[in-house]
Amino acid sequence: MTGLVNALILKGFTGQQAQQFARMALTQKGVTIGRNGRVHYKGDFYNAAQFVNSPLIQYVTGAKAKAANEATLKADPNYQQALASLALARDQSQSALDQQRSQALLDFGDPTFVQGNPLLAASVGANPFGTSRLLQSAYNTNRAQIAQSANQLGTNFGGGEASGDVEAQRQFAGQQSQAVSALQNLLNGLSMQSSQLGQNYTLGAKNALIQSQQNLQQEGLLSASAPKIKFGTFNLFRAPRMGRNNGVPRPPRPPKFPSQNPSPY
Repeated sequence: MTGLVNALILKGFTGQQAQQFARMALTQKGVTIGRNGRVHYKGDFYNAAQFVNSPLIQYVTGAKAKAANEATLKADPNYQQALASLALARDQSQSALDQQRSQALLDFGDPTFVQGNPLLAASVGANPFGTSRLLQSAYNTNRAQIAQSANQLGTNFGGGEASGDVEAQRQFAGQQSQAVSALQNLLNGLSMQSSQLGQNYTLGAKNALIQSQQNLQQEGLLSASAPKIKFGTFNLFRAPRMGRNNGVPRPPRPPKFPSQNPSPY
């Protein structure tokens, strides 16, 4: 019994449950215990690791009833309809979030922010009016104007152009940082909304399952979680009496009849 108890614990049952289920199974009619704890049942014998997966254990522990109930629940049309409605609402909302994400990336115009979508990355990189490109174009124009002004004023070699470049770079870096932060905040917000959609679907599916389970229980369509079985007594395995003729059972001894020709002596 100890081996079966340990095998049941490895299946996830508590020690108390394992003790109870092992005793229930091993005391059922037709179950006998042989040497080294081997279980004999319906013409077959098992060790503990094998017997824990036997139909009898599945029945005793309620695993068989649980599997049957799960199949009934999954086939329930009301449950299936609830899941379909939840999935439709989730997918429609996710589609809107995906469109908003794609549009934000297109508007920014930097393909390095696109992940796992080569087609979108190509479209983003080809947008000549993206925020990223407009900022770069404005920076280039500003530098050209600074160089032109310095040339006209004759301050090219006096530090005027270099000072103007530094200021232009500072402005460009600030504008670019603000634009990137705004994009990242938007993308992070969309990711959070997408995650919330998944959580809502999971919670809705769980509630739908509970509701369907209650309905089916009221209709009497679900089995009890575990059968009510009384404990019996342990029975030891006794091999049939064998003869010496290659393991063939020894035939019964013939009855003793009086001789038909009694001796005259």
